[in-house]
Amino acid sequence: MDDETPATRGRAPLRWWRRMPAMTLRRRLVIAFVALVAVAIGLVGGISYSATVSAFNAEVNGALMSAAATLAAGGGFPTGAPGAELHSPDDHHDGDDPAVSLAQRIDPGGAVTVLRGPAQALSVNDTQRQLAASPRAGIGRFDVRVSGGERYRIYTLALGQGRGAVVVGRNLADAVRVLARVAVNTVLIGIGVMVLAGLVGWWIARQITRRLATLSDAAETVALTGDLAVPIATTGKDEVARLATSMRTMLAELGQSRDAQRRLVEDAGHELRTPITSLRTNARVMRRYEQLSDADRQRLLDDVDGELQELTALVNELVELATDTYSGEPAQRTVLAQPVEKVAERVRRRSGREITVTADESQRIVQRGAVERAVGNLLENAVKFDAGGTSPIEVDVADGVIRVSDRGPGVPADELAAIFDRFHRSDTSRSLPGSGLGLAIVRDVAARHGGTVAAAARPGGGLVVTLTLHDHVSPNSEVLRDRR
Repeated sequence: MDDETPATRGRAPLRWWRRMPAMTLRRRLVIAFVALVAVAIGLVGGISYSATVSAFNAEVNGALMSAAATLAAGGGFPTGAPGAELHSPDDHHDGDDPAVSLAQRIDPGGAVTVLRGPAQALSVNDTQRQLAASPRAGIGRFDVRVSGGERYRIYTLALGQGRGAVVVGRNLADAVRVLARVAVNTVLIGIGVMVLAGLVGWWIARQITRRLATLSDAAETVALTGDLAVPIATTGKDEVARLATSMRTMLAELGQSRDAQRRLVEDAGHELRTPITSLRTNARVMRRYEQLSDADRQRLLDDVDGELQELTALVNELVELATDTYSGEPAQRTVLAQPVEKVAERVRRRSGREITVTADESQRIVQRGAVERAVGNLLENAVKFDAGGTSPIEVDVADGVIRVSDRGPGVPADELAAIFDRFHRSDTSRSLPGSGLGLAIVRDVAARHGGTVAAAARPGGGLVVTLTLHDHVSPNSEVLRDRR
């Protein structure tokens, strides 16, 4: 016996649905569409049938009440024997009303006189006896009676003052046949509409699922082959078209990301090769360590230490670029002068250089750690290329724009746009320490904040790097996609 709890008892009616074999989306849409149409047809058909029955009953009741009133007024009484047609006193056939197929008169004692219809009178019930004996005229009651195997709609009207009552009725056989035809026609029309709805639903579902099937095939192709260049056509402006557009954009971004990763690995391998080769050379020399003079030993150790520092810095910057270190940092409204002054003070202590900061109170919604990293890279770059300089390194902050100016050797005009590329090293900077990733990190920080970074020659010599920051933008925004 299955264990059943109040929690599972309510879900029991749904088990049959879970046990059904899996159906395609197209079939589900068709079934749902046909079921919806069937419910609508059932409601409309039921309401229409009920309205027809109500209208028929109202018509029959009105005709019976009118006929009973005519009899009660003294007109339309028969002149023949029981079972004969109903005639008026003037022998006109006013009583030949197809709405009245039965007419009887009940005297106060309960005796029945057949005026029209079957020769065998209907039995008199208690309600009719009360009406026949009623002193009040005009009181009537409806009923359904059976006589000779036929069903009749009966209306009994009291004549009042102890004069008895009149009974009129209509055979319901024709009405039953008419209502049966109405019901059959309603069912047949409903079936026809459902078949048509099924065909229309199948066509609509086919139009929808055909494009979904195309997207599914494309996704399976990507999963099996890894080919991100699968063509995806976009037609229309509905949800499926939006899904196709999003999928195509996603595949394009995945392709760009994979290309960027490949370039990063290739560039990193190239940049790592130089310090590793130098370390290997020094390692070979160290095998003759005891044969070296003290000065040579010290130079060798200094070289190894410098190469390890350069290698460590390169690896750290590679990890930062590859993992997007600051992607999870919350953005907050910040006065830009605060992180700039903090970084400037740190670089002053480390380098001993004079750094001046001129700033306004402009604010931006930024990732503060990322901004500090970008400004630090700009200042470290200025200190490195302006080594030994006597002029202060100047930092200006105004209206969300950070400018770092130095008096170093500058950058050739044809290389200004390339210095923000990963691993870019100009001919004049290859002898200096560095990985060529610092300014690339600055560019990524700018893009993350919807801004830009640019370099220009400084009048009188040197370089000016301008970092423009706007409010922090989503990692999936168009701005970042354009920068990748």
